[in-house]
Amino acid sequence: FYTGGQPFGGGIREARLTDRSLLEKLQTYKRRVASTYRALPPTRLGELSAAPMWVTRKIDGETWFLVRQSGQLFLASPSGRVLAGDLPILRQANHLPEGSIVAGELYARVPDRRERVGDLAAALAREGADAPEGIAFAAFDGIQLADQPLPIAYDEKLQALSDCLPKASHLQVIEALALHSGLEVFQHFESTVLPTASEGLVVRHASGIIYKIKPEISLDMAVIGYTVKADQPQSCRSLLLGLRTADGVYVVVGACGNLGDDAQRSAW
Repeated sequence: FYTGGQPFGGGIREARLTDRSLLEKLQTYKRRVASTYRALPPTRLGELSAAPMWVTRKIDGETWFLVRQSGQLFLASPSGRVLAGDLPILRQANHLPEGSIVAGELYARVPDRRERVGDLAAALAREGADAPEGIAFAAFDGIQLADQPLPIAYDEKLQALSDCLPKASHLQVIEALALHSGLEVFQHFESTVLPTASEGLVVRHASGIIYKIKPEISLDMAVIGYTVKADQPQSCRSLLLGLRTADGVYVVVGACGNLGDDAQRSAW
């Protein structure tokens, strides 16, 4: 399934996925789910139509997949990177059945503040026997479980995942709260996200749209660079944004990959 890699504690990092069929499954899932994402400012939560919604904390990491195929258990990213071997996450996922591909967020374990995606890059670059202790995985969806599709209802889906992935120090199934109106989501946002400086919420609406709700800060910025998707070169992957000073110098602020659906990414 994979080749190469560098030592990472008792396992390996930066191995490359060689199974093209599996890689296509991961990339197809990522494209399909990304097309359902919508960014929604907290001030517009009242626009959400009343319907069942599953609300989870937005973890600041990267989408990876927990895979058990042909007796092998490993983590793979949509770009084909692989983590494998004797890692805490994989030891704690030992009950995952054969023929399973579980989607989740790979993130850094940070003790004194919320995690950020940059922390994950640093954690994956660490050296030493205890380096893998710095990463964790939160499952939120899946492509298949024991070679079967997961339930469509989100609460049933999470239960199916929880049955084979018991909560542990480096592994969890995301906790979801059932709400039914934009007002309820707004109240939950104000009571949980703002006081803790969390990244935000993910709202899975009964319509099939997945809303990302984050604290809003308005800035007028310039696009000073961009990247394209490796498997879709006609689609923008991310934008590099900067602020222009009074003397005409551009100061890099950071990158943004939340660009909407495939049509919007192509328009960029």
